[in-house]
Amino acid sequence: ETFVTEKELDELKAIGVTHCRIPVGYWLVDYDEADGFVSGGERYLFRLLAWLKQRAMKAVLDLHALPGAQAANSGSTGRRTGTAQFFLNAALHQRGRQAIKKLAGLILQMDTNILTSDVVVGMGFVNEPAWDYWDTSPGIKELYEAMIPEVRKILPREKCAIMLSFAGPAMRSEGMEWLTAMRNERPEEFAAVFYDAHIFHAYGDNDAPGRVWREDVDSCKTCCRDPALLQPLVRAGLPIIVGEYSVETGFGGQDTDFQQAYLQNQLSLWASTPGIMGSFFWSFRTLTSPSSTSEEGTPASLLEVMASGAEVSPSLRGSSSASSPPTSGMCPKEDLAKCPDIF
Repeated sequence: ETFVTEKELDELKAIGVTHCRIPVGYWLVDYDEADGFVSGGERYLFRLLAWLKQRAMKAVLDLHALPGAQAANSGSTGRRTGTAQFFLNAALHQRGRQAIKKLAGLILQMDTNILTSDVVVGMGFVNEPAWDYWDTSPGIKELYEAMIPEVRKILPREKCAIMLSFAGPAMRSEGMEWLTAMRNERPEEFAAVFYDAHIFHAYGDNDAPGRVWREDVDSCKTCCRDPALLQPLVRAGLPIIVGEYSVETGFGGQDTDFQQAYLQNQLSLWASTPGIMGSFFWSFRTLTSPSSTSEEGTPASLLEVMASGAEVSPSLRGSSSASSPPTSGMCPKEDLAKCPDIF
């Protein structure tokens, strides 16, 4: 009832946010009390989409949780499990496929209502599936190949983009090569299908065993390494959405000035990289228990980073495409001549 308010949407719009990525669980469209989740989310989703329309903002609905979990030990799947049962249990897998179709149907339903029409412009099938199941049966590739034509029967490409999550490094070749091939072999079905890249500097990157954090490390990775990681996608000519990023370092405790500089560097990278169509900060808001502290590693939300009145430069709000030059320089306050050779 209170997690998302109109006041916060006004604050987000004021700093230049135009699109919101909204995570939902499969139980939104396929509720079963035995699963242990809470019903009634559709009402709040409808209200949020109506508020977004009033502000000329858009939304992407991302199916964050599939039956049985698409990845082990991940809180974003709704319930942490020791195995990715979505890929191991045939009944759960089929139920998940139906949930994808039902979510597409809900988007179509919302689009026919004058209060929420033309708000949802994108849909994600599954968030960060375990990469071990890329080429299994059932698996990620099999899921994408089967469900894209099914969803396109409900949501035409002119109305709704599809974001495909490829968990792991942006330069991971299997997913990139497959999506490139599909766009060439089945151009009608795979038009408006985007590569969803999640780029973080934590979770085994900055904070690998034995690492000691330094402020310049994140600047170097954003301005020197991450452009190199993105280059295979750029060369492939794929449309890219940065579906998640943050100012998390893996160590916690960084001050707001550092976080704002880190954010600006990342925004400049997205704006300067051909093919990146937009980006979504990992969360606009976080809820923590009264006993938690920033040192415990809770990633900062966008509103927390911007709390001291920092402004997002207007020149960084856009993005470039393969056919248009960047509108601003990458990492304008950093000395890129100091970048080491990458790869």
